[in-house]
Amino acid sequence: MRSIGLRTSVAVLTLLLAVLFLAACNNPAGPYQASEYIFGTRIDIEISGLPPDRARAAADQVFAFYRQLHSELHAWQPGALMTLNQTLAAGKPARTTPHIRELIRLSQQYEAASGGLFNPAIGKLIALWGFHNDEPQAQPPSAAQVKDFMAQLPHMSDYHIEGDTVTSDNRNGWLDFGGIAKGWAVDRGMEMLRRAGVKNAIINAGGDLKGIGSHGDRPWRVGVRDPQGGVLAALEVGENEAIFTSGNYERFYQWHGKRFHHIIDPRSGYPAQLSSSVTVISQNSTLADAAATALLIAGVQDWQRTAADMGMNTVLVVARDGSLLMTPAMKKRLQLLDQKPVKTH
Repeated sequence: MRSIGLRTSVAVLTLLLAVLFLAACNNPAGPYQASEYIFGTRIDIEISGLPPDRARAAADQVFAFYRQLHSELHAWQPGALMTLNQTLAAGKPARTTPHIRELIRLSQQYEAASGGLFNPAIGKLIALWGFHNDEPQAQPPSAAQVKDFMAQLPHMSDYHIEGDTVTSDNRNGWLDFGGIAKGWAVDRGMEMLRRAGVKNAIINAGGDLKGIGSHGDRPWRVGVRDPQGGVLAALEVGENEAIFTSGNYERFYQWHGKRFHHIIDPRSGYPAQLSSSVTVISQNSTLADAAATALLIAGVQDWQRTAADMGMNTVLVVARDGSLLMTPAMKKRLQLLDQKPVKTH
């Protein structure tokens, strides 16, 4: 089930050894682990250093919140966000939830910071390309359909909030928070764990994750996926750090021998073509989620400027030819598992 239009491009893979998973099940002193399928992906929560009953209660609270969000924020199934989109498309004002209002405000900030590369208002364009379903459609839209949409391109600045009511200046807009909601949910979930007394935990949402504390006597450690397959590198997760990746390889389809992926460039109306993946590290999961999308769209030529504008200084870009471009801060952190061309910027 695809949830809330979320980008499910999984690129960060946990490298925790299988023996630790078995220990979690059989050793009361070991880490507590739980998983659920929400937001169209698998959510894993691992908690270390708490008795199993307290850890389970904390994780259950987060999962209950995520199930609520799944219904509330789904762009294409009945719920609060779909109701908002339908009402605004009819040219009427609409009351909506505090969560949706917060995501609109944050999306407006990130759209402005990214120079328009991050734009959750293009949900109808995402639907044209067939990425609003669990399984992408196997036929791209016509050039005329894309041109017609782009002639009325909506922006987050078209949306206005007054109290609990939202209005829009552009009836062609359709909010799809696929590039931000997962990061926002990870931030909220980690806050909930902290309030429950958790000091050591990781929330992994389909490979995009955030960690606090440590895994026993060592840091949390994760792997960065190679867009061509396998694991490219390893990273240690610092205190309250989020590692998010956007890639062109997770959701796609083939049409007449050509591959179309789900990350759409709002400047052209077509899938972004200039990079294969982008990985970022930040204390803010919500920003990391949005920035990874924007930087992938920016491509190998413009990613540095976009990263600076969005306040991201720990960035890895995998170019279409497999070469690596990264900031000095990322170079210090990344432990490459294979030799690849590296350029530091």
